[in-house]
Amino acid sequence: MKQWEKSAAYKQLKEAMLEDLRRRGLDGPQYTSKVKEYMQLWCWLQDANAAVKEYGALIPYQNGAAQHGLTGNKAVSDGLRISAQMLSVWTALGFRDRAKAGETVEDEEEL
Repeated sequence: MKQWEKSAAYKQLKEAMLEDLRRRGLDGPQYTSKVKEYMQLWCWLQDANAAVKEYGALIPYQNGAAQHGLTGNKAVSDGLRISAQMLSVWTALGFRDRAKAGETVEDEEEL
């Protein structure tokens, strides 16, 4: 699959997360390792999304002359599990609470 780590979207997201943590004084290795984990999950989600885009949500199969049909693309369920794990990491880093409160980095600078 594609090397997502080299994409502009990857670099931009990772830097934005790290910058937010730095501004909150949360730049220790326990936090930056969680960003690394999140970004790995992000790459896997991109792979899952690409697989669904390429093959669709249903994939034809044939297990013999009389056994054929459609089956669900496992990338769909994988993507859902990956997304749930990403939300867990996102929440652990405090981003979810900040989003609910409508806080931004700029809000902190004004204080």
